[in-house]
Amino acid sequence: MSGFRFCAAAAMLIGCLTSMVSMAQLAPVQAKAAGLPSYTIAGTDGAVAMPAMLPAGYVRITFVNNGKMPNELQFFWLHHSVSDRQFLAALNNQKNPEAVDGVASAAGGVNQVMPGMRGTVIVRLRVGHYVVVAFGAKGGTIRAHFRVQMRSWSDFTPPPFDTQIFLKNYQIITHYELTEREPLVVRVVNEGPSTHELSLARVPNGTTRWQVIACVKEQKPDKVCQTLMAAMSYVGGSGAIAPYSAERVEWRLPPGTYVAACFVPNMMNMPHAALGMVTVFVVQARDTDGD
Repeated sequence: MSGFRFCAAAAMLIGCLTSMVSMAQLAPVQAKAAGLPSYTIAGTDGAVAMPAMLPAGYVRITFVNNGKMPNELQFFWLHHSVSDRQFLAALNNQKNPEAVDGVASAAGGVNQVMPGMRGTVIVRLRVGHYVVVAFGAKGGTIRAHFRVQMRSWSDFTPPPFDTQIFLKNYQIITHYELTEREPLVVRVVNEGPSTHELSLARVPNGTTRWQVIACVKEQKPDKVCQTLMAAMSYVGGSGAIAPYSAERVEWRLPPGTYVAACFVPNMMNMPHAALGMVTVFVVQARDTDGD
């Protein structure tokens, strides 16, 4: 894929180096979640049924993929007076993939999910004009528009979370192991100066970080990479978020092995995953012996 995200070959993979972080940073918040404004949005391979207006503040968004291929729900907040034409020109600028940062801010959303599946996130919306973007082999296209014009009580009530994942310096910092839970609320935090995403897929047990990175770098994937790509099942994650922002993702992950990555390109049009922004982790079955 050109422009803001990644090349078409890399689009089939997901991927950051896991480094040490204090347990205090990753620890959950033990508050009870209050009810949030909630919306379910259905999309297909060519369209999305987006409300024309949403409230400002924390909003729970569930995206249902009714298409025949993996799809996503990516939000961008447009800067003042930016037109669709200006936005798309910057989004798909192959000479300067970061040009979009001058006309819009990545505002999160639901990363790719498989056909018939759904993903849920909690985004913090601010007043302004948003576009919903989808990515393909020819770049990004606008699927819908919506506005945020009214303030909400939820703007002042940060929702709780169970654990955190940090995106910084081409790293994804998380636990090596998580325990199955319904759902697991993960706060994804972009602590770096660049836009990042957290794309998530289930992969065969035994898949390694280095295998994923090698396949992302391949212009023409070999049989090993083709087999890995065919076995991957996209389960959502956080859409791209602006520097020093955060988004909550609700995961319902069965036990297994998962790979997470960022495919946002750098100034050289290289996806961050190819630079090492890939991590593999395991979800363990919950122990019910003590229940």
